[in-house]
Amino acid sequence: MKSKAEVDAFYRAALEAGAADNGAPGPSPDYGEHYYACFVLDPDSYNIEAMINEA
Repeated sequence: MKSKAEVDAFYRAALEAGAADNGAPGPSPDYGEHYYACFVLDPDSYNIEAMINEA
């Protein structure tokens, strides 16, 4: 991803396509100062992450 907006858009699109929420978009300071991510579960329950780690 190239921006927080892209992470947000991925999350919305995934939910609209039937994925399940597994972590709304937001900062994840445990992973890094600039880490911003979201998590969804696909129909087979695989966890998918979209993230950016840039200032």
